[in-house]
Amino acid sequence: MGVRAELSDEHVSKHPSAACFASSTQADLTSGGFKLVGSAQVWKDDALLQQGSLPLDDRAAEFFSMLRYPSEEAREEALALYREKTTPLHTFAPTASWEDVAAAFRSGFSTALQAEFVPGELSESEWELARQLVEEKYSKLEWRKERVRLV
Repeated sequence: MGVRAELSDEHVSKHPSAACFASSTQADLTSGGFKLVGSAQVWKDDALLQQGSLPLDDRAAEFFSMLRYPSEEAREEALALYREKTTPLHTFAPTASWEDVAAAFRSGFSTALQAEFVPGELSESEWELARQLVEEKYSKLEWRKERVRLV
């Protein structure tokens, strides 16, 4: 896509923001000092779960309006800090589409992991496990009580 990016050299904050995208970790991609891709990975045996976020456009004001802050002043300060540290992809690649991004990620992961990524559908057993997890675990808030702290 023509954007020069590198892994962030920042470490996980001990005081994370409600807007996690406002700070970088070693799993994130940056360009010119700005965070472009927020990323997290979990490896289990030979399986990888990649979760990430890549804003194409600046919708930060809309996003920050949905977060809880103690005051409007605190929200504005957080938004200003966010804009100092991050930028959307269209800053560097104004015509990039989601299809371009998907192709770039597929190519990058294929190269890095030395594996071909082939589109496919979930099997019936995978769908059944997903339904079971929704019903038995994820439909209840208890599973994340210790992970969530409202400000």
